Amino acid sequence: MRYTAKMIQWLERKAHGKRFKELSKLFNVRFNAETSASQLKCICGYYGIKTEYDWNKSILLPIGTERVFYRKTGATYVKTSHVQSGNGHWPTGTWIPKQNLIWERKHGKIPKNHVIIFLDGNKKNFRISNLLLVSRKIFFYMTTRNLLTNNADMTKINYAIAKSNLAVVDAIKRLTKVKRFDRRRSRRWRVEA
Repeated sequence: MRYTAKMIQWLERKAHGKRFKELSKLFNVRFNAETSASQLKCICGYYGIKTEYDWNKSILLPIGTERVFYRKTGATYVKTSHVQSGNGHWPTGTWIPKQNLIWERKHGKIPKNHVIIFLDGNKKNFRISNLLLVSRKIFFYMTTRNLLTNNADMTKINYAIAKSNLAVVDAIKRLTKVKRFDRRRSRRWRVEA
């Protein structure tokens, strides 16, 4: 498809502050074309047309703003400061998971290698009684064995089971000086002499 001077002038007028996906829809309606967003990106680059879209709008949001970053997991984050990373692309230390913020207000700083889990599995239930501090090791154990449930009491019981199982494994490793699990032989531990 050949782009006419009229199309280029239209792009120069309309491109400001728009994403290419949105711009391609408007362009296709206006000129009855089938141009993709990547094609428009190339055309705008070739003719020096700048969209000037602010990709980092999160910097402009006020402190205390809540946002759901990952729609699949539903994790809610709260903006705590306007600090940017050294490269200026993504703000570090700016967005903190809301459950961490609530836990720290009540109990103090979260230790290293620990996470906060939701006892009832509902990631929108931020009551302090629904939050539990666990080590990453126990969290990994619970997630790999499907011990996180939608029932708060069951999750507490599963946490106790996971904690005791890992304590037993650690004690066995300490007592027998086991180096590692031998994967070649099913369910056998290689013991150091």
